[in-house]
Formats: sequence, C-alpha cells, structure tokens
Amino acid sequence: MSAERAEAQRLLLNRAAQHLELAVKELPDRPTIHLFALWALRTTPEDGVVEGILAQEKHVRSYTRVAALGYAVALGELSLSAVMREELLWLLERPLRIEGSPAGFCVDPVALLGIFLACLALQDEVDLDLAKWSGQVLSVSQQSQASDWWSELLAHVARGLGEPIDLREEASNADVRLALHDRDLVRRTPVQRATDEVTVVAQLCANPVEELGPVRGLLRLGVIRAVEADGAPPSLTADETEEAGSMDDRCDTAIIIALREEFQELREQIQQDARSEFDPRTSQYYYRFSRPCAKARDYDCVATFVGAMGPTNAAYVAGEMIRRYQPAAIINVGIAGGVSGDVRVGDVVVADQIDEYLAGSKATRSGASQELQLSGTVHRACPQHLSHIRNLEFAHSHQKQAWESSCVSSLERLVDQATALDLVKRGLISKVPAYEVGHLASGPVVAGTVDFVAWLKKRDRKYLAIEMEAAGVVLAGFSTGTPTVVLRGISDLADSRKADLDAVGGGALRRYAMRNALHLLWGLMSSGIVARPEARPAVESRT
Repeated sequence: MSAERAEAQRLLLNRAAQHLELAVKELPDRPTIHLFALWALRTTPEDGVVEGILAQEKHVRSYTRVAALGYAVALGELSLSAVMREELLWLLERPLRIEGSPAGFCVDPVALLGIFLACLALQDEVDLDLAKWSGQVLSVSQQSQASDWWSELLAHVARGLGEPIDLREEASNADVRLALHDRDLVRRTPVQRATDEVTVVAQLCANPVEELGPVRGLLRLGVIRAVEADGAPPSLTADETEEAGSMDDRCDTAIIIALREEFQELREQIQQDARSEFDPRTSQYYYRFSRPCAKARDYDCVATFVGAMGPTNAAYVAGEMIRRYQPAAIINVGIAGGVSGDVRVGDVVVADQIDEYLAGSKATRSGASQELQLSGTVHRACPQHLSHIRNLEFAHSHQKQAWESSCVSSLERLVDQATALDLVKRGLISKVPAYEVGHLASGPVVAGTVDFVAWLKKRDRKYLAIEMEAAGVVLAGFSTGTPTVVLRGISDLADSRKADLDAVGGGALRRYAMRNALHLLWGLMSSGIVARPEARPAVESRT
C-alpha cells in the first residue's frame, strides 16, 4: 500500500474511532457492561478495578455474577476457584424457559458471552456436557430474535466448547470474527483474517456512524485499535500461497456483479467458455473464463455475483476475490438509475468518482421535523483507466463503433420496433447509446421519486446515476491497492417512471442496460485498455 493511501486509511480509521467513542458513552451502568468493555477493548484494568466490579455482585447469586466471573477470568484478573465452579453449576441447573418465556440470561447477550467464557474456563472442571447446554441456550436465544451479529459471535464461542453448530459467516460480521480471533476464541487463517480486516476497514471508512449501538460500537472500537496496532494487514508468505490461491489461481481481471439477474446476462455471454470454482469456506461460486484482446494475449478473467444489494456484502465479496485471485484490476459491472438529463436508458456511466453519500451523515431536528445532514465519502476511480476510456473514440475508434453496433442490435432483439420508437420519441432512450464519464451516487437506497433525487443532488448536481454497491467494491480495491473500474448501464431514470420502464418487455430494458455495460467492458479488453500483470511476480500482499 502506498504511503499516501496508508495515511488516508489511518485518518479514516481515526475518524471512525472518534464517532464510536461517542456512541460508547451511552453504555448502561452495569457490572457486566463494564467488564465487557474491558474485554472488547483489550484494556488492561488498573489494580482493584475488576475486584471492585465483582464486589457489586458478591452477595447476589445470579446469572450476571456468573457472567462477571467469566469476563474476569478471560481478562486474567481471576483464577479458577471452587466458588466460580459452584456459581456455574447453579446456573446450569436453572431452566431455560420460565412460564414459556426465555430465562433472563438467554436474552442478555452481553451476559451470555461472559457465561460462555466461564464455561470455556471450566469445561475441564465440571462433569456436565457444556457443549450441549450451550447449544440449547443458543437455540432459545435465537428464537427470541437476538441480533444477527450476537448470534454469530455466541455461535463461534459455543463451537469452542465442542458444540457442532452450523453457521454461515456473514460479511457484515467481520468485526465479530476479528475480535474473537484476537482473543484466541476463533481460529482464522492469515488469509481469512486479512479478508475480514479489509472488510471491516471498508465498513468503517464507508460509514463509521451507522446505527451500531454502543455495545457493537465497543467491539468495533477494539478492532480499530487492533488494526492500528498491527499497521498494515498481514501479508501472505510463500507457504500460504496455496490457501490464498496458487499461482495458477491468479487472474488478470476480476468482475463483480451485484444481483443474479444481472449476472445472468454475463453468464449467457461466457456460457461455452466458463468453468466454475467453489469456495467451501465462503460458500461462494466463481466463474473462470477468457476474453479476447486484439493486441496481446487473451484476458484471464474471474467473475461472481454478490446475491444481495448494498455496499457491505459487495465489499466482503470483492475483498475475497482480491485475496483469492490477486487480479490486476477489479471491474464492477451492473445497472443503475439515471439522475441527469445527460443520460438515457441504455447509456453507460463510467464512474470517475463514487460518492457514498450517506457515510457519516447526521440526523438532526429542525423544528418539529427530522432532517438528515449528508456528509458522505468520495472515492476516486483509477485515473489511468479513465484516461483510456475517455480517449476510446479517438485512440480506438473502431471499438467504439463496434460497441454502438452491438448495443443497437441488442435493443432490436429485446424490444419490438414500435415500442423502441415510442421510447426514442419520448426521450427515454437514444437511437444509439452513449457512454458518459462522471459522478456516481452510491448508497443503500432505491431511488424512485423525483423528490429524493432533487434532495440528493443538493449534495452534488453533477451526479449522473445512482446505485447501491459500487462504494463497497471501490473500498475493497482501495484497501488492497487494486485498481477499480465501475461501469453502470442506465436501466431507468430513478423516478416515478421506474416501474413502467422495468415492465417493458418483462424487464427487457434492464437486460439491455446490463448488456451495454458488458459490451463496453469487452471492447475495453479487446483494445488492451484494462490493466493486467504482464509478468506475474511472486505472491505478495497488496495491502
């Protein structure tokens, strides 16, 4: 990672830490919360602090006392004792439900983590099956609608007790896995840890003031401190190459697409050439294929789709792709809503800057109403690729003409002539589409009204389009030093006409927009514009 990029990341993490420290001040004044804070932040308590906290629970036999003892042992402030064993055995005999409702400790995740830590400390000291008991407690806890992140955290700890719990690691919970790994409660390989770290850094840089709540804020604040203490994420050694992806796994270009619907268009175009690869750790499928280049060898490509909207999952999947395949460039291809009179349906926006417009935003009160003050984080696309694309019509005019012809042919196949002429007459599409380089708004909102677009453009009147995943992909590229290009075909105009346009030909215009974006990518590759490692060096960290 360059010195400038490392400094930018450091400043963003510091900003995130400041916001989280404010959130943490809202923590309730309870003994278990104080001990969780020490555990989450990996803080060495001053002499007498833990003893003072435990003293508050000394004369009360309760699940919170067991939890407090568990945290104290995990902090190294308390040795195993007969008293602790007796307290845990008392709790193990308590019912998990009382008159049909979950017992208090089953719905108090902060306390439940402390209890599980006590179980881990005493698992060789008691004759009861702690693994089975923890599984039963988790079942009751999850039925009470515990938060997803708490469910994954507690499930990981229960696995440490020997309970064979089947769980799917969610991208949004990368901070949970990092926190547990740093406390030796979860085994993560260097590659897994590095991927989680990239995801967390991307999340923190993108939206440090998201509604985490003070307890989750504590956990992430601890992760920030660990990242800052480590410096750059761990690099891969030659011995770890096989896990990260062998030299044969590396590719020129990684293509990431958000939704299955969009990916289907890509799959149809690579049907005969593609071979699938499955990663059992992440349950992610990848598709390897090649694309021709008129000026050099064919491009070696890998593609996948996220399967869900939003920047968080996109950042995680993009980070995994980069770690596994070490591409020279990552391309985000998809559809978007046009928000400028300069673009019509079927045009392609090439983003020169991607604005995560809700990042760092603040909710304020104005009289009797609530207002959202936008802050945002702007990410710049790869300048070298942008220069090539801006000059495509001059340096590679035949490729531009070929792209325009393929777009016209696609429209003819997808939409009947009468409908197409009507759309052109109404100014919704052009006879020949264009590509425009400009600003892209990226955030977790589906834009469907003129009022929303007008409000959003108060931040940047130069927005050409709006979508939901590009910021996550760009952040993953930023965190690993991988050049990123974003190509978005315009499928609607982000207003009240969206539903009608989506209904044309049963989604034909959405397919048209996606095909146009893909055809532009193929033209860039044919011209040799997309970066690739001409000489493949030894595996190294790009962070």
